[in-house]
Amino acid sequence: MREKCDKVALIYGTFKKKGVKYGKYYNQFASLGALADIEIDTEELVNEIIETSNYLKHEKGFGGFSMDGKMRLVFAAMLVGGVYTRNSEVANNSIITSTVALVVAEQIAIMICIMAATSSAAYYN
Repeated sequence: MREKCDKVALIYGTFKKKGVKYGKYYNQFASLGALADIEIDTEELVNEIIETSNYLKHEKGFGGFSMDGKMRLVFAAMLVGGVYTRNSEVANNSIITSTVALVVAEQIAIMICIMAATSSAAYYN
């Protein structure tokens, strides 16, 4: 167990060393935890995730207006992890679950903001 924790800390530290901010919330760390079992050099893994994130940035639905860079990194980690863990259903499921939870939480936050703005506007009219 200690090795997996150290690997997650190493992956996170590699992102930080490269000046890339990976999120700090529990559901974003879950995707890093799923990457801990991948037998690949950490530098290479992080570089592939960053490269995938940069590619996604230019695709519809993944740009700066639709999604922040941290969320895009989670999606990139999910995609890269899926390539290396094709036979690991547990790893794939944990990455997908954490990503879906994050997307749902963001959608709920947006709906709450819209409801608050709407009720505030209605109150003052």
